[in-house]
Amino acid sequence: MLGSKASKSPPSVKTSASIATESQTGSETVSIGDSVTLTELLSSNTARLPKRYDEDIERYLAQLFKVYAEGVARLSTNGTAARAVRDEIETIRILSDGILVTLDQYFSGHTFDAFQTFSGAIGQVRHWLQGLVVPLVRLLGVPLPESGSEYYGDLYRLRTGPLTQLTQRDLFHIPFEKRQLVASQRYSIPGLPSLYLGSSLWIAWEELGRPDLASLHASRFEGKGNLRVLDFGWSPSLASLSTFGHSDGAETFGEFAKGQAIIWPLIAACSLVRRHPGTPFVPEYIIPQFLLQWVQREKDLDGIRYFSTKLAAMDRAQNRAFNFVFPVRHKAPRGICGGLQNSFALTPPVSWPMLQSWQPKIVGAQLPAPGAFDLAEGFPVAYSDTEFFALEHKLKGGLIATKIIG
Repeated sequence: MLGSKASKSPPSVKTSASIATESQTGSETVSIGDSVTLTELLSSNTARLPKRYDEDIERYLAQLFKVYAEGVARLSTNGTAARAVRDEIETIRILSDGILVTLDQYFSGHTFDAFQTFSGAIGQVRHWLQGLVVPLVRLLGVPLPESGSEYYGDLYRLRTGPLTQLTQRDLFHIPFEKRQLVASQRYSIPGLPSLYLGSSLWIAWEELGRPDLASLHASRFEGKGNLRVLDFGWSPSLASLSTFGHSDGAETFGEFAKGQAIIWPLIAACSLVRRHPGTPFVPEYIIPQFLLQWVQREKDLDGIRYFSTKLAAMDRAQNRAFNFVFPVRHKAPRGICGGLQNSFALTPPVSWPMLQSWQPKIVGAQLPAPGAFDLAEGFPVAYSDTEFFALEHKLKGGLIATKIIG
């Protein structure tokens, strides 16, 4: 259980229906006829994420939520999953309105009330969020560890800096005594250290803003398989199709698709592309930062898996384009979080030039090699043909991941 259920709905200061009458966003439409399947809804232009927009964020989300609810109302009653989602249309509207009220209160300077409203809205979909909480071992898609193994999987972290020898602690989360360096990011609360990992060196590089490769240091991480992760990793359109490999995937694998469809307004509000890069305040980060704060307060949740807003498409990337965030569980005057320290092992950091020049003799270590990405616009390449993959293979087969001691 994700705690106890909220006792009341968020206050209806502003609703999606009332705001939507003030703004029309013609591009956000479910252009798929009067009766639609759940797969069609999640694959429509309306539900496709991430979103770019060019107007007031409250008005944009209000209109987007309104159009999405109209699509839910047109779901066919033939499919079990679609019928279940349609039956939850009022829950979807309550969640949408709660998000809008949260933003209204935040912009009015009432940040405490805003988080309380957000928590109340989450309470309305707690059951469906529970269905998206997955053990880390399942998300990583790796075989069960060998006997005696405590950590497993392949996650990556990069850091820019001079080509000096770094320690494992240098590649972990920002230490407590340097919390002033923790900036506001999509899933980063200013001053709250968190451990950020990527499912590939490539996505970690993308999230850093594509820095000069020669400036990078890399480590491979392994995690305890029982870590509980809220899975926002799949864009809804891919969750209904690519993950399952069937055109009727949403109906065949109904529980996951139902959860995605019902909490879609929350996923959407966490998946807005930053409108004004370089500015101190980023309204697109309000809801994902509140979600991270909510996760940190939940005793049976450890982190979030989420997709990047920096990629135009994930359909070819497959499992290479996931991000993970694990907030600290305990604070201290100095050092790193003991809970996270015990939850992860990592390889010694190696600079990118050293990884390039190193030719280890690797026996038995294998990495899955699916996925592709655009080397240039319109020119997809297999991920296994890239240097990112080659260096991941070296980190996997040439170095041993160990827990930070002390």
